[in-house]
Amino acid sequence: MKIILIKICKLLKNINLNSHGVRRLGAASLDMCHVAKGIVEGFWEYNLQPGIQQPVNIIF
Repeated sequence: MKIILIKICKLLKNINLNSHGVRRLGAASLDMCHVAKGIVEGFWEYNLQPGIQQPVNIIF
């Protein structure tokens, strides 16, 4: 578990240094819908479950 947290922290640090920051607007499905609509430029989620991702694939 500790190794996973270290990897996530390093990844978030890299994203923050190379972007305007990371914001979380709500549920993963809502965040992906915002990407599809063009409200935000990207979406990142660690270990996203297929049950969350599959319904949003219809929108894209």
